[in-house]
Amino acid sequence: IWLTGTCDASQEKDGASEKERERDRRDRERGREGREEREREREREERERERRERGERERERGEREKRVREPEREKATSKVRTRWRSMRPAAGPDTHCPIA
Repeated sequence: IWLTGTCDASQEKDGASEKERERDRRDRERGREGREEREREREREERERERRERGERERERGEREKRVREPEREKATSKVRTRWRSMRPAAGPDTHCPIA
């Protein structure tokens, strides 16, 4: 088989499993810490991604609410302004109002 320069699937698979065995052996040498570290890393990335997505959703909702609330706020402030203006006495020499 090797003389023809080709190899059958079982030999290729054997090479792949050899790599896996090597990786497993290294993991065992390092102990469980390596696996636990990878697990923690994966969890951390997942939490980060969730936080980013939640932030984007919050921002979008905030922008939508702002678009809705902005006109209301304008209306409210103009009402308040007119009420205070009407309460103010007319400016003149007999009033203590500085605006004359």
